[in-house]
Amino acid sequence: MWDKKAVTAHFDGLAKDWDSAYDRDVIQEILDAADIRPGVSVLDVACGTGALFTDYLNRGVGSITGVDISGGMIAQAEKKFSQPNVHLIRADILACRFDHPFDRCMALDALPYFTDHARLMRRLAGFVKPGGRLTIGQTLRRPDQPELGCTLPTAEALASMLTPWFSPEIRQNNSQWYLVCALRSDAVAPVVPLTDRR
Repeated sequence: MWDKKAVTAHFDGLAKDWDSAYDRDVIQEILDAADIRPGVSVLDVACGTGALFTDYLNRGVGSITGVDISGGMIAQAEKKFSQPNVHLIRADILACRFDHPFDRCMALDALPYFTDHARLMRRLAGFVKPGGRLTIGQTLRRPDQPELGCTLPTAEALASMLTPWFSPEIRQNNSQWYLVCALRSDAVAPVVPLTDRR
């Protein structure tokens, strides 16, 4: 089973060459589905080296907050992005507290490194504004992803976890990857506060 030290060490070792891991056409498809557009605030969970930040900035977002548990990943991101609207935090997202919610929350290829996905969904729900969007993309097979101690949820199971706070939609679901986009709905149960009530 993964623990924080193992996750951190794994990604510290990958940080230098991490940007090459993403297919640019797929990223644009994901950002379209996530409605990344001018003026929105974006929380990027497990942001890595900021591989998506240039795409966010090219779309004119208002701000980017990137969180990653790996100091190596954050260090690489800091070398590339010094814009005043880019904020980088080395932390476990489950322990984070913010003084404001975000318009958009992105979590791409983050699920394998969390053993309690329901808890993660509760936390992410608390970071999204009413009317905001949460987008979760997960590659099911990656060469840089070692054997993990947790089982990934299916797209359907993930969507079900989100229904107390969101109206989720499965936008892509095949043997290679899935994409779940969820609109924060005020018509459903109120979102948990930023302090996690486990």
